Amino acid sequence: MKRTRVLALYVLVAALAQLGLYATWAVTGGENLFYFDPRLGISFLAYEFWAAASEPPLVAWIAGVATLVAATALFVSPRVLWLYLLTETVLALPTLAFFGIVVTSGLSAGHGFSISD
Repeated sequence: MKRTRVLALYVLVAALAQLGLYATWAVTGGENLFYFDPRLGISFLAYEFWAAASEPPLVAWIAGVATLVAATALFVSPRVLWLYLLTETVLALPTLAFFGIVVTSGLSAGHGFSISD
């Protein structure tokens, strides 16, 4: 099996796990599942700037489906590795920005990401 197919299977499993997390989150309403969100930055942006009313927000579902599509395309044709890399880069930027905000705010207990929480 080629390395790109192994990568595609890994990303496919990760995307299915992400969508499974969102399904569990939507059904149970578990607010603590927010911390397990692999696209935490996207959810943060949806809540803070777009006033998302659903949990998880629609844009997080779209990100999960986009990852699933990129993984499927990569599995079918290893020549579309650029599509996966582009998708992953775009979807990772909000999470990097979120962690930058958390770090610059001093990791205080006010936002739920401190060691004491």
